[in-house]
Parts: sequence; structure tokens; C-alpha cells
Amino acid sequence: MKPNRTPIQYVLLDDMDEDPIIGKQIGHCTVQRKLGQGGMGAVYLAHHPGLNRAVAIKVLPGDLASDPEYKERFFREARLAARLEHPNVVQVHDVGEEQGIHYISMQYIEGKSLDAILREKKKLALNEALAITKRVAVALSAAAKLGIVHRDIKPHNILLSKDGVVKVADFGLAKDEDANRSISEPGTIMGTPYYMSPEQAKGEKVDPRGDIYSLGATLYHMLTGKRMFDGGTPVSIVMKQINEEPVPIREIDPAVPEAVAAVVGKMLKKDPGQRYASADELIRALDEIKNPAATMKPATPAGPPSRKAAMIALPIAGILVVGIVVGLILGRGAETKKDPPPAPIVGKIEPKPEPKPEVKPEPKPEPPTIKPSEPAPQKPMDRILSKVKDGIEKKFTEEAMARVEEFLQAMQKKDTKAIRGMLDELAFGQMTDTQLFELVGKGHADKGSLEGWEIQDVEIRMKMPGLRQMPHALFTMTYEVKLPKGELKITDQPLHLIRKEGKWYVTRLPKGIK
Repeated sequence: MKPNRTPIQYVLLDDMDEDPIIGKQIGHCTVQRKLGQGGMGAVYLAHHPGLNRAVAIKVLPGDLASDPEYKERFFREARLAARLEHPNVVQVHDVGEEQGIHYISMQYIEGKSLDAILREKKKLALNEALAITKRVAVALSAAAKLGIVHRDIKPHNILLSKDGVVKVADFGLAKDEDANRSISEPGTIMGTPYYMSPEQAKGEKVDPRGDIYSLGATLYHMLTGKRMFDGGTPVSIVMKQINEEPVPIREIDPAVPEAVAAVVGKMLKKDPGQRYASADELIRALDEIKNPAATMKPATPAGPPSRKAAMIALPIAGILVVGIVVGLILGRGAETKKDPPPAPIVGKIEPKPEPKPEVKPEPKPEPPTIKPSEPAPQKPMDRILSKVKDGIEKKFTEEAMARVEEFLQAMQKKDTKAIRGMLDELAFGQMTDTQLFELVGKGHADKGSLEGWEIQDVEIRMKMPGLRQMPHALFTMTYEVKLPKGELKITDQPLHLIRKEGKWYVTRLPKGIK
């Protein structure tokens, strides 16, 4: 039975009890419930039956879809986000128009927005606020390297998953610097007044330093529980962003360290030239805050003792001197007289003792020379991980290596059920049992059996040209295969994996293992 594909009519939710989109089919997904409403449309939770996973569907309302500017901005958001594949950015799966409905299918983040968290907690702990700021800065750094400026960084567009992963969303106002064009014309003000940079408020050109200002305004909110400027109309807020300085953060909360206040102050400079020049520079400043030496105050040198202290010290010194003198006198009087030496005995000659032969000690045997033990060879996994510096890349490398070990153990045991669960569906399709048996060599003794393996190298790539916009792990492997006529060692074999929904799946096998 084909699903109901009747055109969707947009109506005001106040005029009916149910949202007409819920239950419909959009982009091969079944819409389940509404997650939220924003200026650029509504976001729904949907289920993709082919992939058997939850996705988020963003729908452009019908009245905005008729406006070429909003329509272009909507689709450009998807294109820019698709270019920016990063662990701290919400990933886009699909974009299109179906039955007059403009939609974006994207990664569903099970968690809360920073805006919702601030409404609950008012403000965040220092370490938590700095950690969120750094992850957003890392995402902005990746965007800047692709020539993308977000232009709408604010708590509502920062998501935190249940696992604590920070995700930047909504590139609807983003500018592509490489293409040197933006949705808005020069002189047009677009953005959120509470977090908007002064140059954006003036309708001037915005570069990555504008995102740093907006992130600084967000950090100010996280640490104080207040927006920098509040009350009044949006126009008055915009004018304050241009002309007024916010209340210094330590006047609101003196517990904020001076080093942190200095970073926030530099992020919020009215002149872009006085801010951090890039997100990378901001990240380095945040890392220095975590180092106690960077925030520790120098010790105050000891000065001359006060007069009062000197007056107390002099009598004590006098008492000590008197005590030492008395002790010496008493000690001398207590000495005992020495007994005189015994008188010599006259008239008796003692025989001289015969000299005893000198006994030379036997030479001790020298202890055997112990050679220093050679250091144990470094394991391939430790060697690979020691070269990885970035935290996210190291985490993905550890995950992928553990997955490869699990997969090859299943191959060795010919555990078809376990193997099936670790193969990427799009790469291998729905394999029959016969095909899976052929893959692992069950019943084909002439093809040999997998006896051992070693990871030569692994490379994590956040983006692969022409492939799905998800993290990929490219392994170079060595295999030991036992054949009926002997053993064979195969080196430089590729093994590729892709990361989806927090798990790694095999997308490519070496020919020698098939």
C-alpha cells in the first residue's frame, strides 16, 4: 500500500487541534512530532524507515517559500552545512522540495539547546561555560577555514546532546566568503539583537570576528545569567550593541577569574581589530586559562618587618641569648674529672708478642655485569595514538581501532551475525546468508583462514570528497592468512569505516579478506 501523498496545506495551529504535517511522508521520512518553531520554519522529529533511525526535518513555511530571498537562504543553509562536516556541527542528510514543501533532513540531536538550559539554570559553572565556548570556537574555526561565517551564534543555535557533545546548528544567515556573497544586501540588518556584533548591527561587512563577538555575548550570558543588554525594543538593543559597553562581568559576579573576564572583554571589543583575530587564537587563549600558571598571581616579596614585630622580636632574642649563656656555664660545671693513667709496673718485663702472619683477604669475585634491559617495543595502537594531538580525532581513532579489532575477531570466528551488524548497509546492502558465507569464506577452505592482523596506520578524515559527509577512518592493515599449502602475510591492505550515529561501520574490505 502506497503512503498517503496528498499535498500539505499550511494553516495556523491556533485554528486546529493538530499539526497537519504530523503523520505525513516528507523526504522518505514519516513525521512524528514537532520539536520547535523558529524564524525560518518549524523543526519536526521524523523516522527514516530505510535507515531505521530518527532524523530532524526542517520545513520552510508556505508564506516564506513564496519569497525568493527566504527560499534561497533556506537552501543555502543546507548547502553550507553539508560542506562543513565536523563533530561539533549538526550534519545535513538531504535537502529538497516535495509537493511544494521545502525541507532539510538533518541529524537529530537528542538533548537540549543552550537557551533551554540557561532558562532552567540561569547560569552555568565556570568550567562548563568555558568547555562549551571552546567547542563552539572549534566549530567556527572549521567553518572559517571553508570561508563560512555563521552570523547568528546564540544560545538557541548551540545544542548539547545527552552525551555532552556540543553542536552548532542553523546556518540560515551564514555567509560564504569564498563566493563573496550573502543573502542580505549591504545595509540590511539580519541576526539576533541580543548577540549581534556592532558591525552586523550597522549592516556592514561581517567576517569571522563577528562570530567571535556573538560567542563572547553568549559566554557573558552563561557566566552571569544575564544578557549583555536587555529590555526595550529590538531597535534599542541594536543601538546599545553599537554605542554602549556592557556592565563588566566581574561587577556582576566577582567570582569570575580576572583571566576569564579579560578573555570575555577582548571578545566583546566594539572594534573588530581589537578582538581575537581568529577562532584558533581564541582557543589558545581559552587553553591558557585552564593552566593554573596562567592565572596564578605572582607571590608578593617579603618587606621589612613592622615596628611592632621588631619590638616583640627583640625581647625574645634577648631571652634566647641568656638561655644559651646559662646553658654553657651549667654544661661546663657538670664536666667530670678524668682518671689519671695507670702507673707502670717496675721490675717485670713482659715478653714481646710474636707477630702474627698477615692474612691477606681473598679477593671478592666481581659481580656480573648486568646489561640494561631494552625498552619494550611500542605497540602499534600506542604508536598511532601518540601521533594524534586533537582530542576529537584521538577519540575517533580509539573508537575506530576498537571497532576494527571487534570486526576482525568476528571474521576470524566466522560469526556472520556479528559481521552483519558491523557492515555499512549502503556499502554492502542487505546481504543474504549465502553472500555473507562467501564473504567470510565459510565452506571454502581453499581460500584460507584469517590467523592474525596488525594495524599499520589509520587516518581519520572528517570529510571525504564525493562520499557521504560523515567521519571516515582509513586503515592500512597487515593480515596473516593460513592456506592449505602454507601461511601468507599480506601487507598494505585497505580497510575503511564510516561513523554514523556514534558507531563505526565497515564500508570497504581488502580483496585478500573477501
